[in-house]
Amino acid sequence: MRKNSLLLIIMAILLSGIFLTDALAKEQVAPTPMPSALRKLGRGSINIVSGWLELFLQPTKETKPYEMFLAVFRGFGYGVGRTFSGVYEVLTFPIPIPSDYESVIEPESVFAN
Repeated sequence: MRKNSLLLIIMAILLSGIFLTDALAKEQVAPTPMPSALRKLGRGSINIVSGWLELFLQPTKETKPYEMFLAVFRGFGYGVGRTFSGVYEVLTFPIPIPSDYESVIEPESVFAN
């Protein structure tokens, strides 16, 4: 029972980060006074949760069948990289590294173009 409640708390924290970062990612939204450290935490949370989507997104960028096949492997590599960059950002969110809490991977999330 205690394990389930801990899991629910972790999921609630991750989902709140997703919603906060999604609102900030849209350029039409007026800037909010949310500190950059919390933005970094939200960005890292999104990358942890959605890194696996790279496996499916990379093949959609190709047109030839053999390139799509290779893009699955590239997607796997990008997904692992995005997930680990998310872990790094969550663990270091109170520390302003890199400068001004910039993203360590571009684009910031799978959902950014």
